[in-house]
Amino acid sequence: MNKNWFIDACVIIYFMEANGDKGEILRNRISTHLQKDGIISVSRLSCLECRVLPLRRGDSVLVARYSQFFALPHLRIIELTPEVIEVATELRVRYPLRTPDALQAACSLQVKADKFLTGDKQFKSVQELSVELV
Repeated sequence: MNKNWFIDACVIIYFMEANGDKGEILRNRISTHLQKDGIISVSRLSCLECRVLPLRRGDSVLVARYSQFFALPHLRIIELTPEVIEVATELRVRYPLRTPDALQAACSLQVKADKFLTGDKQFKSVQELSVELV
């Protein structure tokens, strides 16, 4: 089993908010990964991206659920350090990524994630990542 999964902000949003089969499958998969002592890594940028809409809508229940998610014991938040910024810059030069996507990819590379879960097929172009589309 892969021990360290990096999950993109869109996957966190699916995990927290998606109804139906897609959300349920993702919740089961991530929960099982965590129960087997797997690690989930996310970027500090995801903390921003995931909370903007619930805060804008005044949805305090969902904001609280995101706070609980980002406090999970097996979850690592990767900071946007100067090293991450440098790698993100290099990724933007080599691949057709927007700045937020380059930052996500750089954070994943920083922690040497075994798997990069995302809903954005643009990440498939980044050869350094082991991308899995959800």
